Amino acid sequence: MADNVHKALDIAGFVPGIGSFSEGANSLLYAFQGEKGEAALAALSAIPGIKAVKVLKDGIQYLKIIPESGEAGKALKELYDVEKTADVAKESSKALVKDTNSISKNTENLRTWAKDNGWVQQNTAGGVEQWGVRNADGTFSWRLKLKPEASTREGLGAGSNQPRFDARLDDKGTYINPFTGETGGRAVGTHIPLGE
Repeated sequence: MADNVHKALDIAGFVPGIGSFSEGANSLLYAFQGEKGEAALAALSAIPGIKAVKVLKDGIQYLKIIPESGEAGKALKELYDVEKTADVAKESSKALVKDTNSISKNTENLRTWAKDNGWVQQNTAGGVEQWGVRNADGTFSWRLKLKPEASTREGLGAGSNQPRFDARLDDKGTYINPFTGETGGRAVGTHIPLGE
């Protein structure tokens, strides 16, 4: 039901005279539902002279800002100094590393991502390639574990019998899938396949 209300308000947002009001209502409804990104998008569209729409490109959602007539539209065109629209990647869907589906290429892409984050390499005693940070006390805290070879030992959990990696943002349990940008618990950032 709420989806139909949002669609109706989105369409009404293009009607002169009531567009700003409908976008404002849409923003409030999204905020009430806890969808902050959608609420911000609708709020931006409520500004007279600007329309904002979502666009899906290469599997990533983008925000497309469309300057219209009026002072706000003119100011936005001058700000970007282009007649085209400005694309801004939607943060919650932003891939940090390109998934090539190739074990060797993905391994290299993940190493580059680790280096770009300023992480240092330290392998485990068992030979697992780890990237992470040195804490103030000198201890190592991993952020990326690369396992390009499938494990064959008995008793390992599901997903261990394939080339894989684990990624996390901190020691507090915030894991990440850098191929999708999704963050969450262990299930999000462990046993991620490296490719085929």
